[in-house]
Amino acid sequence: MPDRAEHRATTYARILTASLVLGALGACTDPADDSTQPTGSPASTATSEATTAPSPDPGTEESVDDVRATLGALAPCGLLSPGTDSASPQGPHTCEAQLADTRVRVAVGVPFDDDARAAAEVGDVAGLSAYTVPDLCRTVFPAGPAHGIAVEVSGGCEPALDEAAAIVGASLGANVDSHLREPGPDSLTACGLLSASEPRSSLLVDGVGGPSEGLDHCEIASGAILARTTLGLDYAATPFDEVVRRLGGERVRLAGQDAVVVSGGQTCFVHTYLWESDAEGRGPLHTDAVVHAETCKEAKRVARSIIEAAGREPVAAGSVSELLARAE
Repeated sequence: MPDRAEHRATTYARILTASLVLGALGACTDPADDSTQPTGSPASTATSEATTAPSPDPGTEESVDDVRATLGALAPCGLLSPGTDSASPQGPHTCEAQLADTRVRVAVGVPFDDDARAAAEVGDVAGLSAYTVPDLCRTVFPAGPAHGIAVEVSGGCEPALDEAAAIVGASLGANVDSHLREPGPDSLTACGLLSASEPRSSLLVDGVGGPSEGLDHCEIASGAILARTTLGLDYAATPFDEVVRRLGGERVRLAGQDAVVVSGGQTCFVHTYLWESDAEGRGPLHTDAVVHAETCKEAKRVARSIIEAAGREPVAAGSVSELLARAE
């Protein structure tokens, strides 16, 4: 499993390469610092043919929103303690920690439907069903009909993945609702924010492809992949003025807030800081929202709607324990 900064830099490099093949992408970034590089859709490494999201089962669209609201309130670093060292939140719904010589990553709210379950090896961890994909060094605990909580490791799967899954499984199996946050903006999810500009909830897909980002990533699954509108959430400590300098983009005001636009021939990125967070002991940090769209006009339109949506109170969370139980 690559670390988050490496993944973001690699993903963006792939988007650049693919866009150049299609007809030149000229986004200006500073490759010496990948902590502020735009995050594109992990699915961008696939074919650019038009595809759509899988159709949800009848009557499940509202429940998907409820699942996101509940999982969004779950503090990811709490799932890695005790048992690991130096837990570090990477985004509102993603955390990394050290387990001996192995880096462990938890992503809350990854897509995990029946097809994904069928492709994995099912076992039992702390009394919960756990689905492992050895080739990805990844174990997923289902939570709801189409989501899960993923544990990933780097530096060799065995026995580190089993150990990491046991730590997270124990946290999930023992009063997991104690890890729910106090109501606040960190409970907001990428798809919840993106829904302000895309009312068709069936098109909103969490954490597509690559190392899973779960509720910290959302894309509108329609049209050519490289042209899809996406939103990524990350924590950042860099002052926004420095972000603008490193990206070399155009500084603008959107919905009364600073943003930077990085444009190219085939795609456009907009960065903006949405809210500050204490981030489970790491803060104060800024929540960096990165909108990717086919045109800068569209990216700025979506960014405006996200900025406005970030000021709304999150939907009340339910019980994660009940989600886990219903997923068995």
